[in-house]
Amino acid sequence: MESISNKVQRYVLKSWYKKGKYNWIALVLSPLSWLFKIITTCRRNYYVNKTAVSGCFIIVIGNITIGGAGKTPIVIALAKFLAAKGFKVGVVSRGYKAKTKIFPYLLTAESTVEQAADEPWLIYSKLKLPVVIDPNRYRACQYMRDKLNIEVIIADDGLQHYKMPRDYEIAVIDSDRGIGNGLCLPAGPLRESSSVLNLFNAVCINNTTNGSCKNKLSNYYHYNIVVQKPIRILNQTTGLAPQKVHAVAGIGNPEKFFTSLRNIGMEIIPHIFPDHYSYKQQDIKFNDNLPVIMTEKDAVKCLAFADNNCWMLPIEAYLPTELLKNILTCLHKKRELLSADE
Repeated sequence: MESISNKVQRYVLKSWYKKGKYNWIALVLSPLSWLFKIITTCRRNYYVNKTAVSGCFIIVIGNITIGGAGKTPIVIALAKFLAAKGFKVGVVSRGYKAKTKIFPYLLTAESTVEQAADEPWLIYSKLKLPVVIDPNRYRACQYMRDKLNIEVIIADDGLQHYKMPRDYEIAVIDSDRGIGNGLCLPAGPLRESSSVLNLFNAVCINNTTNGSCKNKLSNYYHYNIVVQKPIRILNQTTGLAPQKVHAVAGIGNPEKFFTSLRNIGMEIIPHIFPDHYSYKQQDIKFNDNLPVIMTEKDAVKCLAFADNNCWMLPIEAYLPTELLKNILTCLHKKRELLSADE
């Protein structure tokens, strides 16, 4: 059964993304929203690009809204692309809910999901490239440079971690939710003013070629998220036919996951948990023999107790050629500057 706190959280999120309707929550909280906007603007203007980790090209990928926007698939796709081009690539992450007390923490084949947290562990398992977690992402970047000799660092989230240096910023926006009511926290979902979208090198919006952002932003890029065939968690086999299933989601935007399942013919019984939820075996056990299907991020936290009736739904991001060319151009320019300084 869904907890009361989770229901409240979902209600607030729904009010933030409600369009064309009177919203009393936004009206009451709007003064705090303006204060939040002023503070974040001042912090960005003061900190961003005032520090540097020399010798590295740092790409920050994140979002300006609360809730999932699909940044992790982009991190994975971009890291694969750059590694294939011959660059020494690494990923840094905050490691939200990681149990390790030692930072910076470099993931290894022996690292557990509990030690590293769900998203960093998933990224490492898919890439087999260096992944370092640290709440102090500036320190993580220094570790990547000094200890691992990394050339290109991709930061999974961190647009609002203003003290972290960056050469290239990518904001990810979900095409369904957009920027909600356009207000900053707590009256709306924005972590900082929507005006910052024009400051980023790229704004990526998934699975759409329309919308106001495309018309207003010169740095707009459209990318595709493709849903793969469901995979059994234990032995990575495919073969789940369209049928009635238990759909388990502990992510920022569960409705997007549920829609993906319906689009491939599944009739779902939804089970919603808080984002980054730590699952227990009883959470995915139901009084029937219906398959249980979840996101990859949720699935990695259930490896220890999943059975053959547990499945996950992989997704893959496909980035536009124009964006990749732009990143390479900026990367090579920095390489030339570094070579000139030597």
